[in-house]
Amino acid sequence: MGEFRKMISAFTSNRLSISAGLTTFNRKMPPRLVIEMAEENLEKSKSVDCKKDGTFKNSITLFDRTMGWNEYFEMEMLGETLADEINSDNLAKEFLYHLIELDERNPYLKENFVRGKEIVVPDPHVYYYLNRNYSKRTEDKSQRDKEINELMEKIISKKNYKHIRVAANIAAYITKDLRGD
Repeated sequence: MGEFRKMISAFTSNRLSISAGLTTFNRKMPPRLVIEMAEENLEKSKSVDCKKDGTFKNSITLFDRTMGWNEYFEMEMLGETLADEINSDNLAKEFLYHLIELDERNPYLKENFVRGKEIVVPDPHVYYYLNRNYSKRTEDKSQRDKEINELMEKIISKKNYKHIRVAANIAAYITKDLRGD
């Protein structure tokens, strides 16, 4: 998808916007419902108006998040990084589910700013789950701490954490595919 978008942008001198709405579904779900869900996501992508970063339409919606293409490519790279850590047995797959659960209180999403609702700073929670789920195989504790902190920096930055649900789901699908699940 990324290469296609880049090719079209180059060919049209960025005058054409490409919006996408993706959905995941159970094989038993009726095709009509899947099509409706994908069309709803496409409409969300087409209705985006973020003029500050030049994203009018020209967006993608997946895993309940609408974002510009550059943000999506960042999430794709972070998802691949997380999948690499899991596939090399450095990180337990359960960590992804903790990230998705923490995303329910994501402080960077407008819908979570509701009067009376607690705002949870994700840093200590992410560090806790990362530390619990990161491999303890290495004898060198300082090396392990360094690896955890490097991964923590990639995850917790505002631009990445805002759409962490997307990166976690991409990583889950990559690891599921590579492990034959």
